Amino acid sequence: MTEISSVLNTRFSRVLPPDRQPTSDRQESLEGSDPDIIDQVQLTYETVVDTDLNNDGTIDEADEFIQRVDGNTGGQINGEIETDELLEEIFEHREQYADVIEELREAGLEDPFQITQAMEDHVSSLFESYTPETQLDKALLLFMYLIPSDQPFEFDGEEYYDYGLEEGLNIHFDSNSYSPARLGRGNLLPQEILETPGSERIANCLEYSQLLVCFLRTAGIEAYVKEDPGHAYVIANLDGQTYRLDPAKLDFARTDSPPNTDREVIAAHHFNEGSRHIDQDRFAEGLECLDRALEIRPDYAIAWNEKGALLHQIGNNEEALACFNQAIEIDPNEGLFWKNSGVVLMELGRTDEARISFERYLELEPEAEDADAVRTVLESLPQQRKEIS
Repeated sequence: MTEISSVLNTRFSRVLPPDRQPTSDRQESLEGSDPDIIDQVQLTYETVVDTDLNNDGTIDEADEFIQRVDGNTGGQINGEIETDELLEEIFEHREQYADVIEELREAGLEDPFQITQAMEDHVSSLFESYTPETQLDKALLLFMYLIPSDQPFEFDGEEYYDYGLEEGLNIHFDSNSYSPARLGRGNLLPQEILETPGSERIANCLEYSQLLVCFLRTAGIEAYVKEDPGHAYVIANLDGQTYRLDPAKLDFARTDSPPNTDREVIAAHHFNEGSRHIDQDRFAEGLECLDRALEIRPDYAIAWNEKGALLHQIGNNEEALACFNQAIEIDPNEGLFWKNSGVVLMELGRTDEARISFERYLELEPEAEDADAVRTVLESLPQQRKEIS
């Protein structure tokens, strides 16, 4: 698997700062100079370092690029550019970086927001038949085009029957990893859904949402995916109003929820892809997809947890524990991560640490279905050793 970072390092080498010259080296080069000159050189250097972020001796567009991109994912602003920050910039300005995105696809990154000729043909043909005028009309038509024609849907709280399009895609909700359309594939890309025979077309909530976003963007509508725990749907700006389009739950309504960025959702696609492969006992492919998701979104706690669970399943407890600890560092209030770390610590014979993890799990999830079972495990652990003072 080609690492995304290696592609980006090549393409953006000019804006990736090399190590700066150590202060001691600069001082040695100025030995014997007039003290006033030394002070002026030092002041000039410090000024340039603050603005010449790629350390090429000039203040130019590359430095402006670093200032714009550094910290754009909510992480640390440190004068450098991380892989996830570059990807945030690239996928936020797709047209500007079309050639870079194509190179990333060739390196193995799956892009669920790639608009294909087939999508353009679907949208064009549909609009020629129904001639919608407003953005809301277009979005509603595309929403109905995706969902099963024989099922009602809600629009702004009211239920509508018999509005399905017989000539539509008739995609049925299905999240089963073992469905024939997913076997050997994992999570379905929008183009893979379109290529599936009509009677077999299925989608889970994320797959539905990604396809609908592609159709909406093809129609010139601003649209993104929104991830909630265990669910995904579309956020679209329609004629100045923000709407939630949820084809999986057959719901279309106004909302004020902010969407996720494309980078975050692309990571979610790879995470889901990995989970599907793992369900199908394709562990190597699953691990590769999870690594890809974490390269795109290093603060993706649930992906760290999933990777830890896979590594534990194949008997690599030390690396599994490192993954669970990473998930805990990102989200210390998620009980599942503490429970999983407790299981691995117990198997490693680190019972004192396992006790701490299980106790923290019960603090966070006292009413969980397995809470009593975890309490039983706690009672079976040797009592914590006390240091002799």
